[in-house]
Amino acid sequence: LLLRPTPAPAGLHHLQMTNLRTVRMTIHTNSLQPQTSIEQGGPRRRLTERPAGRYVHRHSAEWHRKDRIAIATEIANGKTTPVNAQAWRRDHLLGLGGYRADVTLREDTELLLRAVIGGATLGFNSAGIAIWVVRPNHPSKSKRRDEASLRSTHRWHRDHIASLPVRQHPALLDAYARRSYGLAGTAFDQGYRALGREALALARECGLEGHPGGRAHAVAATILGLERKAVLARGWRALRGAVGLARRPAPRSRPAVDG
Repeated sequence: LLLRPTPAPAGLHHLQMTNLRTVRMTIHTNSLQPQTSIEQGGPRRRLTERPAGRYVHRHSAEWHRKDRIAIATEIANGKTTPVNAQAWRRDHLLGLGGYRADVTLREDTELLLRAVIGGATLGFNSAGIAIWVVRPNHPSKSKRRDEASLRSTHRWHRDHIASLPVRQHPALLDAYARRSYGLAGTAFDQGYRALGREALALARECGLEGHPGGRAHAVAATILGLERKAVLARGWRALRGAVGLARRPAPRSRPAVDG
């Protein structure tokens, strides 16, 4: 098992010390309890909902019929597979360099895309090979919205587009553009305006036109621009929260109980 996130040199050192031909990843997050566990099991159901419980994960039933770039495009569009359902050949993982130490958000997606786009040979098992454990009200590392984490995601988006054959495949390039557009919206929403402008510029550089999303979002962003629309939406939410707090009735004091 190769734990994540581990700084790349340390992680590769431990991997080089093993004699395993195949390794499997498991989650090891900083200060958060693991969200997944690995077990062998037969197929039960697709992971389409996430109430608390245990579900055996299965790869997309159609992936074995698709070529590598089509699969990479689906991964970039968000149809990925949990890290504990992936098995890697040790030598290939060493050749990739493992997880990037400078990526602190979606590092499993970054590694998977880097491998698939870079020419990895893919194999699939239609049976359930891993169990996803979902805990109620559990903190998720993937929901981090601090500027450093979001910037690390923008960094690997940019690096993939520059160093991998992403531009050779229009659908894949569009998927990266949409990822960057979504990141720009999140950055603007959190108040990281410089990062939002960089991510939006990358999306436009990749050929993305207009404002993908719902109709109301597209109209508002077209009129106001994505940045101004996000700033106004954030201010509106803050105002509603303040008004709601002011209107909330004061809690009733409990009567004293003698004896």
